[in-house]
Amino acid sequence: MRMKELGKVHAGNRTQVRKGITQLERALNQALMQKQTEVARVHVRCLMILWVSWLESHLNVILHSANKLTYGDRRKITEAGPVAKRWSSMIDILFRKHYLSGKQKRLSKVSIGPTAHYRHTELHSILGNDIESFIEIRNRLAHGQWHAALNNEGTAKSPDITRRLWTLTKQDLLLVRDIIQHFAWVMNDFACSKQRFELRYDKLINRIDESRSENQQRFDWIIKHLDQNRAIRGNLGIK
Repeated sequence: MRMKELGKVHAGNRTQVRKGITQLERALNQALMQKQTEVARVHVRCLMILWVSWLESHLNVILHSANKLTYGDRRKITEAGPVAKRWSSMIDILFRKHYLSGKQKRLSKVSIGPTAHYRHTELHSILGNDIESFIEIRNRLAHGQWHAALNNEGTAKSPDITRRLWTLTKQDLLLVRDIIQHFAWVMNDFACSKQRFELRYDKLINRIDESRSENQQRFDWIIKHLDQNRAIRGNLGIK
């Protein structure tokens, strides 16, 4: 298949994953409203799988869309390894393309400038500290580790990942969603043009920072709203 045709396939996959997310989010809210704890737990875990799948689909869409990436760039990114390594490779390739004219020099404050260097560091930080953690949890869930997560060798339990699996909630998903979506949009802008990247970068990254600081407040508001809906439905005799 040609790149344009593959791009349509990947875009279609991303759309269908997003539709699945929408349906599961509605089901999760319904479960929370009806205080169905176990049902909500299942929906949260399935949504974690879908959000990371959406991000992976988005990467494939970028790799098969008309943008500043060359055939050689796309091949290098694809051959980088697991999906987190591919994102990392794309970040470095795009910074070299836009700020070093493609030269293979070290990406430093001196070579690309302080602002670009800060953004390069920040994107790698979001990838390493947040998205790789999401991918790790998704992989455990996708491989059936719903009760206890194992280490990479499969020879012992992983207490830290197991704890994160068991404490995963709707509140966590609000942050997962915002980090994944805004990171994806930043990278899409970057692949399209330096100008678009610089124009929207601060706005998109600030949304992530706001989500971190307002996460508890947003979650409390959602739960309050769902409780109010539950009370109204109860008064009307609706289950």
